[in-house]
Amino acid sequence: MWNKLNTKTIAIVCLLLLVSPLVILAQTTEDSQITVRKHINSVIANQTKETLYISVDQLQDILTDDDTGNDPFIIDIRSMEHYELGHIDGAQHSSLFTIAKNENFEKIPKDKTVVVYCYTGQTGAMTTVLLKIMGYENARNLKFGMQAWTKNDTVNPIRYHQEQFCRDYSFVPGVETVASGVPIEEINVGDVREYIDFVMVNQTKNTLFITVDSLHESLTDDNESNDPFIIDIRSLEHYEFGHINGAVHMSLFSIAEVENLEDIPKNKTVVVYCYTGQTGAMATDLLKIMGYENARNLNFGMQAWTTNTTVSPIRYNPEIDGRDYEFVTAEISTPKPTPEPTPEPTPESTPIPGFSTIVIPVMALIGSMLIMTRRK
Repeated sequence: MWNKLNTKTIAIVCLLLLVSPLVILAQTTEDSQITVRKHINSVIANQTKETLYISVDQLQDILTDDDTGNDPFIIDIRSMEHYELGHIDGAQHSSLFTIAKNENFEKIPKDKTVVVYCYTGQTGAMTTVLLKIMGYENARNLKFGMQAWTKNDTVNPIRYHQEQFCRDYSFVPGVETVASGVPIEEINVGDVREYIDFVMVNQTKNTLFITVDSLHESLTDDNESNDPFIIDIRSLEHYEFGHINGAVHMSLFSIAEVENLEDIPKNKTVVVYCYTGQTGAMATDLLKIMGYENARNLNFGMQAWTTNTTVSPIRYNPEIDGRDYEFVTAEISTPKPTPEPTPEPTPESTPIPGFSTIVIPVMALIGSMLIMTRRK
């Protein structure tokens, strides 16, 4: 009788030993997941224009103040060809599409200001906001990019020229409203960097940008089914003065709020625009990361849509914004990875016990106990 009772007791204990680790494993896995939208919102809601941008004059002052201790880590994301022809002294070459790869990520120090630049400031803005999301609080986009640093067209041939890119398409005043209620789908990931790398490695310039001519054609082809959902992230004042017909107003700093995302459809192309294309590029990048695969930045922004300076007063003007600072044409050097201090274990960084480390030892213990019971 005792032997039967003992066997039942052992069986119950063994069952509890088997189930408990699985419950702990499931809970640990759930706790370690990061909700992408919430993470983005927590980062971007605390930003300002001052924490996102640095001017060419500010960068020049830092690089020439005879204090190397405050020199930033500089990243050039233009083509390798143009980087080799000339880049800001000390800049390392990288790419928007591979910035989140571990071999590139580990080279970037977190104890320095990180300045990113491209040709006109737009892809530099995208890279900067990705770095922010990956924990680089001191990342800054070089406002207007390399076109504002040097007038040399060989070193930086891609520039905003009003006579080349600016149109005079129509705009409307007032405020547009949209019926909300589109359910959002939260994306949960174990590692933000790896997820960003997964998204960005599949992007191209064509999946990130749309020209004003392409947008205008879509809006005027008498086919409403291909009309995009348009987001204007300029100031509310300038939005009310005049905006692209159909555009709704939002802000970069609240783009990840649920009440905003509920207005944005996932079954349409989503076009974002700002004044010059830089802040719009950041918002577009964030939407991509949050699952809006059809998000596009309006290339060069509202300055390329209309010549009206009341509606869009912030524009790139080479006579005002352009400089002729020095650049170098040295061979590409690859910096050694900056060693990071070993972090204290946290719920997110502590390795999750796997099946083999929990369940197999428990099963072995169960087997041993059953064998001992039978021998008795």
